[in-house]
Amino acid sequence: KAINAWVDRHTNHKITKLFAQLDPATRLVLVNAVHFKASWEQPFLASNTRAGSFTTATGSKVSVPFMHGEVRSDAATGPGWQAVDLPYLGAASMTVIVPDAGRFAQFERAFDGTTLTRILAALQPADNTIALPKLQLKDQADLGAALQRLGMTDAFGTADFSGITGDRSLFISQVVHQATVTVDEQGTEAAAATGVAFDQSALTGLSLNVDRPYVFLIRDHKTGAILFLGRVTDPTQTEVSQP
Repeated sequence: KAINAWVDRHTNHKITKLFAQLDPATRLVLVNAVHFKASWEQPFLASNTRAGSFTTATGSKVSVPFMHGEVRSDAATGPGWQAVDLPYLGAASMTVIVPDAGRFAQFERAFDGTTLTRILAALQPADNTIALPKLQLKDQADLGAALQRLGMTDAFGTADFSGITGDRSLFISQVVHQATVTVDEQGTEAAAATGVAFDQSALTGLSLNVDRPYVFLIRDHKTGAILFLGRVTDPTQTEVSQP
């Protein structure tokens, strides 16, 4: 209860229950939390929000409210994708990367740090017309199995953590993560606890209708840190649970 109360407080009540339970044998819990809330530098007018069709990753179509606006912001195009960087008041922004229709899976498989660096480097100022779905996502995941599949196996059984307490019998039993992201006309509120060649061409303006699966990230420009990184394949699915 004390841990969940701490997380609740430090995520501005966005994540109220990080742990459902802890084994009585638990001797140590390490927790981190981040809360981000910012207003758009150029807010979307609520009067321009209207229903539109979004094609999900499975090819089905769903109706969602789209925010519409003309935004002076950085944008870029590349082979098979378009991107726009929407600034917040202050030194942060949300970058939305939209692969061409039918190419999301292919883009995602090739998406890595180098790809992202090249996309961000290609961004340049333009007058853009944007249609962006309103969004409310909640994601929770048990990362223990995923970390072991990535090769982090010793920590869950044979690693030596005696430098913490002197007890060699310590091991990691669970790793849990939760995140929530809300995007509306005024801005974004988010919280969390836990090779492709690109050509750059002159960009006079981008007309981007985000009506298909996309990747988004929230960046802090002072440090370059990526605070949140996510994918949206169906904006009507607000609860995301991963194995």
